[in-house]
Amino acid sequence: MALSAHALTTLAAVKDFLKIDNTDSQYDGLLERMINAASEAIEGYCQRHFERASYNEWYRGNGRQMLVLSQSPIIQVILVELNNGAITDYEVMADYGMLYRLALWPAYGYPAGLVGDRVGSSQNIRVVYEAGYILPKDEDLQASPPVVRTLPYDLEDACIDLVALKFNQRQEEAAGKVTRAQADYQTTYQQDIPPRLRQVLDRYRRLVVV
Repeated sequence: MALSAHALTTLAAVKDFLKIDNTDSQYDGLLERMINAASEAIEGYCQRHFERASYNEWYRGNGRQMLVLSQSPIIQVILVELNNGAITDYEVMADYGMLYRLALWPAYGYPAGLVGDRVGSSQNIRVVYEAGYILPKDEDLQASPPVVRTLPYDLEDACIDLVALKFNQRQEEAAGKVTRAQADYQTTYQQDIPPRLRQVLDRYRRLVVV
């Protein structure tokens, strides 16, 4: 088992937290699978990806000044098209994953009814951009220039904590300290995120404007 592209921590970090000697490889495959599952659960809870990547997305105009993108932080905006025409009259709010436009992000639809109200708003805004963090597994200080992780440490710690929770539940059941029903680790990783970790993750949940 190898770490997925979305893995929010490393095998070495988890083993260090669990006080497993780095030369002891008996749990490596299991821990890597748990890291992948915990990372996916965190992304599902936060409704976003965290690894740095490029995106080509379509949005519906909302008639407001703020357009919230699906990913953040924004590294760079490559192209914005409104009704198939490129525009540049916007400001990037990188940390919040938003584009601000004084002239608004108009909705596009068709007139209907006696007063000609526009209905059926379509995806009339295209945004090509790069967003996300450099994950711990992708750090390479020997590269030129060095590639330095940018993922916030509290996010990585949340992933490590969740892996440790699931791993320790498994170990307790294997040792006969609890039954499967008591451990209840059959529930999904996302269901098992404890409140103290949710408080951390809530700071990184995707902002949805309604």
